[in-house]
Amino acid sequence: MKSLTINLLATGTSLLLLSGCADLNPALVEVNAVCRDGWYGYWQRPCEPPAPPYGVADAQREIADLKAEVQSLKDQLATANQLIARISENQARLQNQMNLAKVEKDLLLALQPEITRGTVSVVPSNEGLTISLNSTLLFAPGQDRLQAGGEDALKRVGSVLKDFPERQVRVIGHTDAAPIRGALQKKFPSNKELSDARARNAAEALQNGGFSGAVSVEGQGDGNPIATNDTPEGRAKNRRIEVVVSS
Repeated sequence: MKSLTINLLATGTSLLLLSGCADLNPALVEVNAVCRDGWYGYWQRPCEPPAPPYGVADAQREIADLKAEVQSLKDQLATANQLIARISENQARLQNQMNLAKVEKDLLLALQPEITRGTVSVVPSNEGLTISLNSTLLFAPGQDRLQAGGEDALKRVGSVLKDFPERQVRVIGHTDAAPIRGALQKKFPSNKELSDARARNAAEALQNGGFSGAVSVEGQGDGNPIATNDTPEGRAKNRRIEVVVSS
């Protein structure tokens, strides 16, 4: 009897031990590996709940996030393109200024004798560069045909400008306010016609000097004086040809 009791106790102990080691039994391992209400099996070990199923709302949120990211990238690209455009504009402006500075330098060298005598000036202006040639260098009184010295000076201007054919050039004729009298009135009824003819001949000399770019011609008569017309000195300053080189 005593021996039977001992055997029963030993068998019960073994069963308890086995029940506490469920991983020794594949069936128990499978049962206790299932997460129920946040816990694994009867050991009450906590577990992570399963992820909720991926639904339409999740897909819509993900699409919205992707659209926002795409828009952000587009905005960044637009900003970068604007910056590149500004840099390109600044580079073009700087290159243009450098080219115009070279035009001015070359003209100053080419026209040095006339500049020294005071019959020619080369000055920056709002439009670019203005080369002003006094009529005493270019024309005899009341005439539109160029004198040899004036024609040579204009050809030198054309020779400098031939390296810059992209520049637009305006040739403008100016006179003083003294009215045209006598036989000259048949050829030039007013100072406007005289200034037109002088500007055309000056433009032709530029082109003969080598300039192949666009040239416009305009005569303004006595409408744009730079000095008084009440003195001989003032009238002499007003009689001029201006060659305007675009900026």
